[in-house]
Amino acid sequence: MKLNTLIASIILSSTTFATVVPIDKKKYVYIVDQTTKCKVRNFNPLPNETIKYEGQCKNGYANGSGSLFWYQNGKFKQSAKGVFSNGVQHGSGTQKWSNGNHYTGFVAFGKLHGSGKLVYSDGSTLTGVWNNGEILQGTHTQQNGIIYTGQFRWDEYAGTGTMTWPSGQKYEGSFWRGRRTKGTLHYINGEKYLGDFKRGLRDGLGKIIYTDGKYVECVFQKDKCSIFTGGTTYYRDSKRK
Repeated sequence: MKLNTLIASIILSSTTFATVVPIDKKKYVYIVDQTTKCKVRNFNPLPNETIKYEGQCKNGYANGSGSLFWYQNGKFKQSAKGVFSNGVQHGSGTQKWSNGNHYTGFVAFGKLHGSGKLVYSDGSTLTGVWNNGEILQGTHTQQNGIIYTGQFRWDEYAGTGTMTWPSGQKYEGSFWRGRRTKGTLHYINGEKYLGDFKRGLRDGLGKIIYTDGKYVECVFQKDKCSIFTGGTTYYRDSKRK
């Protein structure tokens, strides 16, 4: 399935949530609020965990609007606020963590799913589309002003994307494991590099086009032209940001 089709189906499913989350006491583990006696599903049971649930409860399970707070050894760990179905957050809502990060958007079966926005404790943000807790495509704005828009995999930049710097420099192309691999880097002085990257540096076959229209082709190693392979001018390289 193409990514755009997949994203469309995810958004559609995340905005309806017509189904009710099933209860399976043999398959799932539940934890109980000792005050309200209301149960919620525990996806990752840990020692000395407790919960506090405030909201609607039906047949002994969190159902309807509510707020859920998780604690371990008496210390706050995570919270969830929104719509619950048979003990699981399922619908539009929020999640917050002890590290200061918080998410606003759609949740399915307790996981980030569909359109949403994640705000980190350092002020950086991630807006996009999630699937089963994993970001698929979106925009990551870092605290230092660097902005990435594109595809993700394993919560890292992966696939086609664009990265821009506060200086005006821009890269368009492919990413893997958070780093540039092949594409076009536009410098603020008007020059541009087209070619391969390795560990974020120009490395492999590449071409630099200068502002006067002349170009040089090289085999690059660690950001430097090591072997001249062709072009209409000599290789000239200045400091770029």
